[in-house]
Amino acid sequence: MVDLFIQSDGDFLAFRPDELTCRTGVLVHLTFHHAGKFLSARHNWVLVYPNQMEAVDKDAEKTEGVVSTDDSRVIAVVSMCDKGDTMMTQFIAPPPGDYPFFCSTPGHAVDMNGILHVTE
Repeated sequence: MVDLFIQSDGDFLAFRPDELTCRTGVLVHLTFHHAGKFLSARHNWVLVYPNQMEAVDKDAEKTEGVVSTDDSRVIAVVSMCDKGDTMMTQFIAPPPGDYPFFCSTPGHAVDMNGILHVTE
């Protein structure tokens, strides 16, 4: 098992850190903290398979950013949260490779994204 922590970069549209690493096959406990203090924008964390971020984000625009956990392109989701909130998810790390993650609040993914590096 591995514990990973990621947060929004205060009120900026960015993740800190924007790169995470884990080994393939491990149970990942990911904690996401919305570190914003002033703006009321909601954020989440969505991990998808390679080359799927734009398509999943486009679909999420129709649902106010909500991403279904039943979507086969999605590995893990942390629900939308308000400033100051902390949410968790867990998932089994996929095969080795680089997996994009992003915030699916409409308009955020362009700036608010990163990579999960999965190693052997």
